[in-house]
Amino acid sequence: MLQQRNVLKQILKNFFYHRQVATPIITMCMIRSLAFIKIVLDETVIRELESYKQCYVGRKNDTNEFVKKIYRTYTCSFSTEQDSLSMWNYYAASGNGVNITFDFAWNLFDGSNDSDIISSKRLANDIIICRGIILYKRSDKEKCIKKLLDDLYEIYAEESNIENCQKHIKWAFKEAINNMRCFFKNESFLCENEYRVVLKIPENLLLEKTNNGSNKFEKGQFKRGNILIPYVDYKFNRESIKEITLNPYIKEQESLFELGIKELLWENGIQNVEIYHSAIPMRKYF
Repeated sequence: MLQQRNVLKQILKNFFYHRQVATPIITMCMIRSLAFIKIVLDETVIRELESYKQCYVGRKNDTNEFVKKIYRTYTCSFSTEQDSLSMWNYYAASGNGVNITFDFAWNLFDGSNDSDIISSKRLANDIIICRGIILYKRSDKEKCIKKLLDDLYEIYAEESNIENCQKHIKWAFKEAINNMRCFFKNESFLCENEYRVVLKIPENLLLEKTNNGSNKFEKGQFKRGNILIPYVDYKFNRESIKEITLNPYIKEQESLFELGIKELLWENGIQNVEIYHSAIPMRKYF
C-alpha cells in the first residue's frame, strides 16, 4: 500500500499545477476501491492530463456533427480589490497604470449572459468561457476534489456493468481536473482576491490565416523578459466599463494623466465612466 501511495503521489505531482493538493487526493482515493482508483488514474488519462494539448467535444462547422476538438486555454485575471496597496505595488509600482472596474463579469463578452458567479458556457465557434473565483486555501481545494470523487464514485458504485461507465468516468475526471487547475492558486497570492475568466479556443480557429469577421478576437504574442507569451485580444462590451481608479501616485486633480484617459474614453465613444483618485496616501520620491 505504501509503494502504491508513493506511485500515485508522483503521478499526481506531474499533472497538478498545485502540488499541495496531491496528498489529499490520494487519501480520498484510498478510501475507495482499488478498481475505482485504476479508472480515474488510468495511464491514458494521466498522459492526456500531462499533455500541453487538451481537447473537448465540439461541432464541425460544415456538418454540425460532434467531434473531438483540441483547444488552447487563455486566462484573464481580475480582482475584487479596487484600491489595494499590494496590487498597486505588484502591478503598477512605477506609478503607471489604472484600475478599471466593470459592472459585472458575466456581460463582458457577447453571448455570455449567465449571471451566476461560477459558470461555464459555450460561445460562438465552439469557444468555451468559464468564470469563477480563485481558490487559494488548501481546505477549499480539498472540498472541490472530494466532491468530484464522491460524485464519480457514486456513479461507479451504482453501475452493475463497469465497462459501461468507465469511459464517462475518465472523461468527467479529466475535464474536472483541467477546469480545477485554472482556478487553483498558491495561498501566497491570497491577497489578490482574484476572479478569473477562462477562454478555451479550438486550435483550428487559432490557426486560421485571416479573420473572416465571425471571430471576435485577434491573436498575438508579447514579450516578458526573454519569454514570448501568446495571447488573444478578445472583444468585450465597452458599456461594461463603469469606473476607473488612478494609481496612488497621481494626486493632482485634472492632471495630464487623467485628462489623457478622459480623451481616450471620448474618442472611443465610452460614456458614463467615473474617474476616481486612489485613497492610498503614497508619496513619490523622484
